[in-house]
Amino acid sequence: MRPSVRCLKALERIQLRHKSTSFIGLGRMGHEMALNLFSKQFTNDVEAHFVVCDAIPDSARAFAEKFLGQFPAAKIAIASTPEEAVLGSQTVVTMLPSSPEVKTVYSHILPILQQLPSAEARSTICIDSTTLDVSVAKRVAADVINTGAEMVDAPVSGGVTGAKAGTLSFLVGGSEAAFKHSESILSLMGQRIIHCGDSGSGLGAKICNNVSETRIDMYTGMLSVVNGVQLVLGVQQIVVGEAMLLGQRLGLEPAVLAGVINSSTGGCWASSVNNPVPAALAGKSPPCERDYEGGFATALMLKDMGLAKDVAKQYTSPIPLGEAAEEMYRRVIKEQPELARKDFSSPSAIIFGGLNTCSRALTALLVPVDGDPLISHLRIVDKFSVVPPTTYIGKEFPKILANPLVEYKQANLTVPATVASCFVPSEGQPPYDYVFDYTGEVRHDRTEMIQINTTLNVARLIGLEAAKLKVKAYVRMQQPFYDTGSSSKATHSEKEDIKPVDTLGIWWHETLRVLAAIDDLNLVILRSGFVYGPYTNYGIVASGITVGSVYGFLKKPMKSMWSPGKNPNNTVHIDDVAGAAWACAEWVAPLGRAEANTLAGEEILFHNDKKKVKEVQGMPSHDQKLIAPLFNLVDESNSTLLSIGEAVTSYFGTTFDFFTFVESTALKASSGVLRDVHLTGDHVEDINEHHVGGWTEMLTISKPPIPNTPLSAYMDSFALSKHIVAFNNTKIKEIVGYKLKRPLFNHETIKEVVDKWKDENTYELLPPSSGTAEQQQALMGQEEQILKPEGRQGDLLAAWTALVLVIVTWTAILSRDPLGAGWFAFHPTLQTLALALFTYGIVTLQPTSQPKTKAAGFTRHQAAMFFVGFPAILLGTSAIAYNKWIHNTEHMTTWHGTFGYLTIIWIITQVALGGGSVWFKGAAFGGGAKAKALWKYHRLSGYLLFPTLLFTAHLGGAWSHWGERAIPSPLQFVAYTLAPLLIVIGIVTRVRPSKMKFLP
Repeated sequence: MRPSVRCLKALERIQLRHKSTSFIGLGRMGHEMALNLFSKQFTNDVEAHFVVCDAIPDSARAFAEKFLGQFPAAKIAIASTPEEAVLGSQTVVTMLPSSPEVKTVYSHILPILQQLPSAEARSTICIDSTTLDVSVAKRVAADVINTGAEMVDAPVSGGVTGAKAGTLSFLVGGSEAAFKHSESILSLMGQRIIHCGDSGSGLGAKICNNVSETRIDMYTGMLSVVNGVQLVLGVQQIVVGEAMLLGQRLGLEPAVLAGVINSSTGGCWASSVNNPVPAALAGKSPPCERDYEGGFATALMLKDMGLAKDVAKQYTSPIPLGEAAEEMYRRVIKEQPELARKDFSSPSAIIFGGLNTCSRALTALLVPVDGDPLISHLRIVDKFSVVPPTTYIGKEFPKILANPLVEYKQANLTVPATVASCFVPSEGQPPYDYVFDYTGEVRHDRTEMIQINTTLNVARLIGLEAAKLKVKAYVRMQQPFYDTGSSSKATHSEKEDIKPVDTLGIWWHETLRVLAAIDDLNLVILRSGFVYGPYTNYGIVASGITVGSVYGFLKKPMKSMWSPGKNPNNTVHIDDVAGAAWACAEWVAPLGRAEANTLAGEEILFHNDKKKVKEVQGMPSHDQKLIAPLFNLVDESNSTLLSIGEAVTSYFGTTFDFFTFVESTALKASSGVLRDVHLTGDHVEDINEHHVGGWTEMLTISKPPIPNTPLSAYMDSFALSKHIVAFNNTKIKEIVGYKLKRPLFNHETIKEVVDKWKDENTYELLPPSSGTAEQQQALMGQEEQILKPEGRQGDLLAAWTALVLVIVTWTAILSRDPLGAGWFAFHPTLQTLALALFTYGIVTLQPTSQPKTKAAGFTRHQAAMFFVGFPAILLGTSAIAYNKWIHNTEHMTTWHGTFGYLTIIWIITQVALGGGSVWFKGAAFGGGAKAKALWKYHRLSGYLLFPTLLFTAHLGGAWSHWGERAIPSPLQFVAYTLAPLLIVIGIVTRVRPSKMKFLP
């Protein structure tokens, strides 16, 4: 931004003056009005010029810097005097404190207007939005009009909140021509532009009817009126206050009395919106709940009441009630001077984090797309970008961001200086009243160090700054990273000690202790169940709905491994997460931490490694007793895995079921969860391919196709693991008085979620049961492939020749007196059966063209290899060893015998290597990447071991005396020479060398 003198010299040119607008007076109202006006003018015309002027130069400078920060290409100048402002612009807007300031400013403007060429003067319009004496307004307007310029008085209604939102009402006084000239300008700052008549009429209308707001101090019985205008509601608000006070003294509940008034002839804005008694308006947040900080002061209201009184005297119109009201305001300020600056403005709030989880719903509650906002200003801070969005933000959130009351700030909250800067309010804004902390890493695969830095440390920095600035409420959102245990107790209260789950849960829980240890932090902890709701693609419920839709589309049951599914999975709707967070903030703000601890405090117990106390900054001692208000938040469904599964699948026209014991055991064993409930390991990917392939196909055949969607059928290890979350929600209902908006998880709430996804075209648009017969048949055919091995080159050759080997061997044994052969008969039969099973186990594993069969293939691989084939070959070897022992025959006298015993040792090693690398999280080999790397050696070893086994079979069948005696030579050649060779060829053709890279 260049120095103002140079800018103004450029603006003096006649051809630029018509493009310029000046705004004089940048107080709280003027700042927001000018920001709205300039922003919209610049959006409509990038060549527009702007000038600002204020009695405090720093205010003008700060405004210009803020505006340029939002619109770097804008042309804005700072005028040091009103003369410079009117010299540079044909449109001049003034928003000043009162009559004396208007007189002063226009005494500087008038000489410039008189000096301008007549054409320039006639094209100039002055708009004054000050609330001032009508006679002064008329006199100034007459002087301006005498210069050839136009002028209107346009006082406003709507306060700072309306100025920010651009929803002001303007009551305009002036000629018809001047009104039409000003209307297009005023419409950029407000919604209702009302022409009241000639000059001074706008002020007269405002004086007669505008907005006032009232406070009742129930401890002293003193009635005070705050932030008002003059006559109608000035008196009306006092009467409402008196009626509410009288009703309470008669024993009436505030909410009951307010309901009666608002539904009868006494209903008015002062009672239905601005009721002066706390708890009178359920679901609303009138200023009486917020200690009346900021906004329009009582002293200014008294000034406006004085204006009404003066006008009434001037026109000899008696206003006895108005005079009585003015005297009451005057007496209140005299007797309680501290109320002079109190007001009814809404609180300001700041939300940290949660853009990808829950904070968007809170934003929609505080600043609804359609409806009155609950706050005066909202700042949202997160690491994501919203333009363009780098995380899913839903269809409605961008509309909320467009509201002038809402400000989004992208920031790295791990930096202390950045956190501190986030608390600095914008120019003209009061300090933030409420802080909502939704921060924290929610991905389970992140390291402990990441959890410490991005969950604990971020919350600690925010909490310390909030305490330093003495914010009135700090609400911490706690995700359900807990295991409430398998006890018979139905639900668990806040007093009970419950176990955090895994590294992520431990550090989320430790974050609560860190916040609880911060002095002067007005903390409330809100511990939720599993969250779901519209535009919420985060969490296990959203995953379950998506996966359930896939199985509904495929007409197949959706299955879980956690039979019988009675483990609690308590849920909560996203709207209740938002509503409860706001209710907790409103609850704690007037109480403070000490009283809140008395009413709802619980000890936050230690669940960490004691050694970490010295290693992690800000971590309290393990034996420090830490108390903080804690509330559970779940709905009334008492949801379990089974009830959620049945609700979702029945909505999509299918069923919910469980894997058989064998299937479930194989899946758990392969993932190392036989004794644990937390599924981990590479096989999460395998399991997911049941769903992901069907989801992709579902989107592809949708009409129209859906190329991009934030939804996924992929379920991470947390979603696939067993959860036990059972919370009791009685406390928040009784102490905070919160009433659930969506108490049940059912088809209605599922439909709401699905309909929102469909509306933004991120979800398939066909009903679950629809589609052509051909499409359904195709999909069902694809689903069959999920349960069947995929045909790959070489598979059939290997499988059929292995079957030949079994048939020939079993026929030879069974047709030649098997009982007479004794224990020997078990050897060739079991060994060839094991070879056939090993062949099947290999060919059913790791398909490529249909990735969704991978998980099922792996299950079959383990069943064939480990559960049947491995025992069979051990028994067959044991049988021949025992046969030689009872006949006192030497062992390993032939190459067949030598290879046989060596391969058995190799097989045992192979099983230990493969199973140990995946079972029980690969703990036998160090877990994680180390265990995963060994799986590649298991694969290579298997491809070497299997031909060795076939060669051993060749020696036993083609070169033994038994083979020569029991099997005709041609058949012997086919079964024990050709068949092993063809099996090896079939297996080799399917080998993928890329799967045997020996890097972790």
